[in-house]
Amino acid sequence: MSRFPTRSELEALASEEGFDAAGVAPAAPSSRAEAMRRWVAEGRHADMEWWARSLPARLNPGAAYPGTKSWLVVGASYVTSEPPPGLWLDPRRGRIARYAWGPDYHDVLRARAAALAERLRRLAALSVPPPVAVDTAPVPERELAERAGLGFIGHNTMLIRPGLGSWVHLAVLALPWEPHGGDEDRQAVAGGGCSECRRCMERCPTRALAHGPVLDARRCVAWMTVECRGDWPGDPAAGSGRWLVGCDECQECCPWNRPAMVRPSRRPWLRFEPELHTPPLDAAIFLNPAEFRQRYAGTVVGRIGWRRWIRNALAAAAHASEDPALCAAVRRHAEGGDEFLRREAARCFEQWRTAAERQPRAPANPPTPADGLRRRTRR
Repeated sequence: MSRFPTRSELEALASEEGFDAAGVAPAAPSSRAEAMRRWVAEGRHADMEWWARSLPARLNPGAAYPGTKSWLVVGASYVTSEPPPGLWLDPRRGRIARYAWGPDYHDVLRARAAALAERLRRLAALSVPPPVAVDTAPVPERELAERAGLGFIGHNTMLIRPGLGSWVHLAVLALPWEPHGGDEDRQAVAGGGCSECRRCMERCPTRALAHGPVLDARRCVAWMTVECRGDWPGDPAAGSGRWLVGCDECQECCPWNRPAMVRPSRRPWLRFEPELHTPPLDAAIFLNPAEFRQRYAGTVVGRIGWRRWIRNALAAAAHASEDPALCAAVRRHAEGGDEFLRREAARCFEQWRTAAERQPRAPANPPTPADGLRRRTRR
């Protein structure tokens, strides 16, 4: 006999499918409608016009999924071992954000959520599995996760769950029933909140969080390296550092993300590999399209494509000290046939020239001890 699983049963099923957190949120319109409208009106979504077009659906996500009575929100931690400081801090190497250290999380979470949805179809005798959304649908996952009691939305605009921190990917399933059982009035998990902490706002290298806990995507390094499809936006040396794909600055400094505060994923799928995730900048720039595909196929890095990878690497090189190997790599594109990459390489060379001009110049004939002795003798 079929029946609708309770909240407690849903959480247990989600755990069996490899999720580290699960909860149920009511199918109600967004409580952040005014803030989202203002965010778009002020242009803080950058060039992500798909976000603006999907705003009505985000304000009332249930309307896009007819028959939805509640949302099952599931989270998968991507906590993994910390990279060796000698590599992570090496100014000659680029960095890839942790979430991209392996298979594309869209594929990983979608497979797990689809397996969970199929189990729910059989248990509840549904004609089709509940629809699944993983980051690409017009669904406010973080708001729904907060409502479901998975955590709280921090000053860095990420969902933070004590025990997992903000190293969490989310997926949602649209349920055609309202589960019972468990804590039906659950709010954000106990101990949540950023209080007066402003570390993420102060740490952000491009001041993307300068206006309080509101992200300005136009300044965000993650948007610059992943979503922006045109020329590198603005000054390549304006704080973006050596990030090649994504950025972890606002998460690395978060007290909730300290290694002692978080536990590993129930089913880890990411692993740090030095030459893939902290590649030497000259090697990153020298990669050809075939080598790029071979290294990064099936990952978030692979999704951005070779040309944006080279653009990002050239922007990162602008932060490094000019040396013969790096100079040769940049010159390859400065003299190449791709106009887009020629522009980025020229900007890198220009940044190096500007940095050199800002260095204090040593006197043409620096004083010596003998000069001082001669002056005293004349007196």
